[in-house]
Amino acid sequence: MDGETASRILTNTNLVLPLKSEKDIVDTAKTVFLEEYDRLMEQDPELEEKVFRVKGLMSQLLMHRKKKVKNYRRRKTSITED
Repeated sequence: MDGETASRILTNTNLVLPLKSEKDIVDTAKTVFLEEYDRLMEQDPELEEKVFRVKGLMSQLLMHRKKKVKNYRRRKTSITED
């Protein structure tokens, strides 16, 4: 998945995803979106407005990032303890 696709998945409220894989697709889209955020902003200066138009998306992105950082720290700690 690329940044543009992730952005479309997250900001298009009319998009219908397969129920079985919706959570996985959205989680992947959030990860890719956050990783490529600076580049995406350069390409689409109105991206922040699009994110804020989707109710709760900014909070979801912040929580997703926090969870990823927490998981990374936990993994890093478990590796160094051995």
